[in-house]
Amino acid sequence: MPYCSECGVEVDRSTRTCPLCSTPIYHATEPPSGEQGYAVSHEIEDMLARRPPGYARRLAVQILTVVFLTPLLVAAVADWLVSGQLSWSLYVGVSMAALWVYSVVPILLYRRLWAILGVCVTMTGLLMWSVDVLDPRTSWFWEVGLPVMAVIVVVTAAVAVLSVLSRTRGANIAGFILIGIAVLCGAIDLISKRYMQLVGPPFTWSLIVAAAVGPVALFLLYYHYALSSRINLRKRLHL
Repeated sequence: MPYCSECGVEVDRSTRTCPLCSTPIYHATEPPSGEQGYAVSHEIEDMLARRPPGYARRLAVQILTVVFLTPLLVAAVADWLVSGQLSWSLYVGVSMAALWVYSVVPILLYRRLWAILGVCVTMTGLLMWSVDVLDPRTSWFWEVGLPVMAVIVVVTAAVAVLSVLSRTRGANIAGFILIGIAVLCGAIDLISKRYMQLVGPPFTWSLIVAAAVGPVALFLLYYHYALSSRINLRKRLHL
């Protein structure tokens, strides 16, 4: 049933003017005139209310699927028409699949942070392994990619655990992240040197990174916990 846009009273479908305020009633099939808008009917409200749970998320997943599937198909067709086989388009396919997972998983698991991180880390490992397999000239995943992925998982988990266990959160989170970056760079430096069999000290450029971010991280941690201790002391002394 339509409503009067002026006073809100419910009127019949055949009514042309409001019986209370004489305002013209515009139905869904009639265009509005002047500043009057369309009257919202119960049928439209019921249709919106009857949408199944998760409708918006499923719609977003369908749209993202089409968005990432389209360039994959275009690249595959172009590669086949030009070279008669699938070569470089395989890299496009692997990349589009990874981007689809990175985009869709947070939508489907939007309240499960650890599940999202687990799936995304696993997908990153599969992406690196696929790129390694597609290029037969080199083999670096098991010696470089997998160890680096393991370090990333450990560092991320450590930062997350420290953040959760912290009673107060602020500058200390940034300090934890900077320390994690320094550790990750050191691991990448060591792993890459062993893979390339370079002679010399195990850590070179990662020491520069550690020297740059280390003092900042320590200052942030000191500032946060010193400030927190002062606030707690004032609360205890009622100052």
